[in-house]
Amino acid sequence: MPLTPDDYVHVKNTGTNPIELKWDGRAVTIKPGKVGFATFDQMVNAFGHPWSSDSPSRWTAQEGAVVYHIPSRPSEIQRLGHKYGLGIGQASHEFGIADLVPQAEVYDQDDNRIWCVLDDPTGSNFTAPTTSQISAGDSIAKLERQLALLKAQVNATSVAPGDEEETEVPPDND
Repeated sequence: MPLTPDDYVHVKNTGTNPIELKWDGRAVTIKPGKVGFATFDQMVNAFGHPWSSDSPSRWTAQEGAVVYHIPSRPSEIQRLGHKYGLGIGQASHEFGIADLVPQAEVYDQDDNRIWCVLDDPTGSNFTAPTTSQISAGDSIAKLERQLALLKAQVNATSVAPGDEEETEVPPDND
């Protein structure tokens, strides 16, 4: 099923630091080596727009009412450089400053890799947004998968009362 701006994505933290994805007052933190779920906009904010190309463009929803602006790849590279305080791409790895940039892989609900600007600054893995119509049945199936993802995330992060882990406090040696 094609990726759309209302989708949730899987984000696999491949780095050694937690990744905090923020957008519209909502934040998700993904620990190193873990997979978490994020909104399309949280992904774009942290990693750059996967649909960006040489010039700005826009994506229109099938109903024609929703227009999503897509920045150019050069402007996304510049934005991410300012966001993380450095250039991105091979130079970051060569100079040992890649730890400042979140290390992650992003996948859609069908486990297809999504190449964002941060991990593909040249756009060699660019995929244009789909303009195909989605049937009502496909839309319902997509929403059911998103609901399952959200339930899994809530279950993974919530602790029932009384199930909290007890932490032993070491005695003072004073």
